[in-house]
Amino acid sequence: MTSYKKLAYHLAPNLKYFIRWIFACVLIIPIYVSANTAEDDTGQDESFINITDSVPEGFEDLAGPQVNHIDVYYQGRFLVSTEATYDFESVKFHNPEIIINNIDYLIDPSFILKSINRPLSTNSDLVCQDNSAYSECEKIKPNIAGIIFDESRFRVDLYINPNYIEHQYVESSKYLPDAEDKFSTIHNFSFNLSGTDAIDDTFNAQTNSVIAYGDTRLLTQSNYTDEEDFVIDEISMQKDFKGWEAEAGVFESESRSTNFFSQVDLTGLRVQTSLNTRTDIEKTSGTEIFIFLDFRSRVEVFRNNRLIDARFYEAGNQQLDTYNFPDGAYQIRVRIREENGSERTEEYFFIRNALLPPINEPVLYAEVGKINKLVQDSTLPETSDDEIVHFGASVRTSENLAIEGEVLHANSQTMFQTGVVHVLSGAQSQLNIMTTTESDWGVSVRENISRESFTLNADFRYIHQGDDKEYDLDEFDLVSSDSTQATASLSHMFMDGRVVWRYRHLDLSGRAKSETYSLDYRRQILRRKNYQVDWELSASKDIDDYLIGTRFKFSYRNKNNLYRADAGVERSRFNGSKESDFTSNVRWQNSQRSPKFGSVQSQLFHITERDRDTFGANIISESRIGSNQLEINRTSSNGENTFGYSLGSRLSVASDFKTASLGGARQSNSAIIIDLKGEDKGEKFEVFVDDQPVGYASVGSTTIIPLSPYQTYEVKLASRSDTFFIFDERTRETTLYPGNVNTMSWDVSRVLIFIGRAIDENGEPVQHAKINNDGAFSGTDERGWFQIESKARDELILKRKDGSHCKIDLGNYDNLEDIHVFDELICKEVKATFTGL
Repeated sequence: MTSYKKLAYHLAPNLKYFIRWIFACVLIIPIYVSANTAEDDTGQDESFINITDSVPEGFEDLAGPQVNHIDVYYQGRFLVSTEATYDFESVKFHNPEIIINNIDYLIDPSFILKSINRPLSTNSDLVCQDNSAYSECEKIKPNIAGIIFDESRFRVDLYINPNYIEHQYVESSKYLPDAEDKFSTIHNFSFNLSGTDAIDDTFNAQTNSVIAYGDTRLLTQSNYTDEEDFVIDEISMQKDFKGWEAEAGVFESESRSTNFFSQVDLTGLRVQTSLNTRTDIEKTSGTEIFIFLDFRSRVEVFRNNRLIDARFYEAGNQQLDTYNFPDGAYQIRVRIREENGSERTEEYFFIRNALLPPINEPVLYAEVGKINKLVQDSTLPETSDDEIVHFGASVRTSENLAIEGEVLHANSQTMFQTGVVHVLSGAQSQLNIMTTTESDWGVSVRENISRESFTLNADFRYIHQGDDKEYDLDEFDLVSSDSTQATASLSHMFMDGRVVWRYRHLDLSGRAKSETYSLDYRRQILRRKNYQVDWELSASKDIDDYLIGTRFKFSYRNKNNLYRADAGVERSRFNGSKESDFTSNVRWQNSQRSPKFGSVQSQLFHITERDRDTFGANIISESRIGSNQLEINRTSSNGENTFGYSLGSRLSVASDFKTASLGGARQSNSAIIIDLKGEDKGEKFEVFVDDQPVGYASVGSTTIIPLSPYQTYEVKLASRSDTFFIFDERTRETTLYPGNVNTMSWDVSRVLIFIGRAIDENGEPVQHAKINNDGAFSGTDERGWFQIESKARDELILKRKDGSHCKIDLGNYDNLEDIHVFDELICKEVKATFTGL
């Protein structure tokens, strides 16, 4: 026995002394090594201890750059495995050409290649945890290209700015498969409520319903608000047919290039080119809207006096989140409610429309009818005497250029619009001009430029009302007032940080002029895998008011918890009063997800600004029975307390008139219903659509999966149980049109494993016999042994080579166990002929 083994043997009986021995070795060995190294290098004696921060000898490879094969993913799908050099900060691909060659639809592949042919920041702090839902994982939006590197799995997720990806077009003959000729219906309910104990509540309850038979459908939309009774806004019939869509009834006007005229409700008929049944993908964008906030406020957005969004924003020049705004072109009213009960409103014109039509295929539209007007205490809108004729076209003249024009005639007035759209690599431009027969005119310019070093967005819109004719207040007018609206933002790198400049100008006839300038600079001070520290400097000015501040921001992520804290000082002038204050914002967020209860995100926060302290909580839950969001807060200021809250709820009901299901975590005008049938009630299966997990389904119940219409999807299941199950694991295809609800059923049976030896009544093995009622090809070997996977059964039918049959009685066994091993089983002769199951 070697000496160290003897030492361990004597120390093992007394664990305390063994631990002390290990600890002493850990302390002594590094000192011994350092002393000898110092003597070799400097000639000093062994008693000298040389302290250094260099990497210990033998560990250089671990601390330095690593070389390995890394799996590259793009848009959630595997591209290629390639060699790369990486360290804690960056990743450098050895052969980036292989990656680019595996990505389709890049506008300028050489430009993207140049962007990734350099060390790329790892962004490892954004790695999605295994227990996080995909929607909860953070992503990056690079100017050109960027990555998130997960070193633990040798995986890189590549992100490319959408401005560098081509629009994908297909031949005009390629349409979606026809919808199934059957009835189905889907109903989406939503409710928004906002208020404080100092101001009356504001609420809006909305219902969107679709009843469909194949590609023909009846649409209804209704609202109930605090200012209106129950009102039906839309009731119409729609039909798709090979690239065209027709609609008749009460609906909202549409256009492709409406930049000067708010959409109106009308009763009439519309026919238009439809890209929905094609696989072309249109790119949409929305108007950037910025608001100046002196301190944290609740911001409510109204369209046609109906609440479409309500949330809290921090102090400064904030950009509105318009993701959930409806598509189209319309006026919105923004109401800003401060915690002390005071409020102000601002108005903007919002636009989100498609930029380029398909190549060589113009987009045409035409609608005729009468303009509707809302009448107090009336469920249906009343048709006015104002007739409307509206038609237009958009034509793509080259790969990146389109021209558009439209004519709108209403109430003896005619409006002419024309415009041009130009899309280049990293740049988008749009110019529209308008004139009317009443001497009104207008111009609209939108510009977006994205480069590796900077991003520029600009939007300008001017309308001049002519003086040729005076109109009564109740009389319809295409252009009702003068207005000027301009916004611009510039973002670029500066001193290892990013600076963002913003400008906003708003001048509406009869309202006070508003002009805002702002500057924000943010620099990362420290970043590790789970935490980071940032420094931020900001300044905003609105007419005579201004806000200047600086703060440090700290964030820490630990499993399902996210901790954020920031603190700083600010100097402000508001209504002529100057103040200097300390500000802080502390938040804790917890995210949980389970197949049974869905996802729940909870948040607690404390905000200090000026003379106000705000405590609050926010909770968002999403499950198969709906989606709900609640935020409550209490603000203390000068000895007075104010309580405020906002509530949002969504629920969906879908049915094919045979099966029905509830949902609401996401809402859409079409859906699939997953129906799992079997005896093992409650067992969980994960549902995948186009290889992406979208939810869970349980045996014995139905689950609704809302999906966007006008698409063909691939659907499959995966068991999430420790028990073995038999079910159809093949991928299934389904096509959805608006209102379609397709039920997809699976029979799920628990799998039991039977192992045994079959012998005949003379004790001889039943050799090479086929088990006829197993449902799959299986049988016995030369000794009579068999192993099969099957659902629970009482007997086995065996067919010998000579065609004769015998039967095995499995007897009583515990079907709660997965594996059953039998000794010798007697296979008794039977005269009946079995054809197999």
